[in-house]
Amino acid sequence: MNTQNATDKVSDATHHAAESARQAAQSALQGAQHAVQVTRNAADATLDRAEHAVDGLRQQVDPAIHDLAAKAQALANQSIHYCARTGERLRQQVDTYRGATTHYVVHNPGRSVLMALATGAALATAALLVSRRRHA
Repeated sequence: MNTQNATDKVSDATHHAAESARQAAQSALQGAQHAVQVTRNAADATLDRAEHAVDGLRQQVDPAIHDLAAKAQALANQSIHYCARTGERLRQQVDTYRGATTHYVVHNPGRSVLMALATGAALATAALLVSRRRHA
């Protein structure tokens, strides 16, 4: 029975060692699962905080973008109106000068012809001088 006792003791020891190893593996598995869950929770919390931060930034930026767009639109409208007013003033000035010129020519026809001849002669002389410089 000595052999039987020794075999039983070895069997019990092996069984006990296997049970201890199984419990250690089970404990390690539970620890790893817990670590994975804690990591997931931390990642979820970090993503939630990031999402809230992005939402907060969006709420701050959206009004600024709308404000800039409104200012740009207002500036464009002002520029359009300014150009329209300037064009209208220019048209009125041209009409005024045309009327004054017509009035002068009607009331001073001799002087008008002499001024036209003098202007034509000055332009012809300038054109002649410029053409001679090009050929020289």
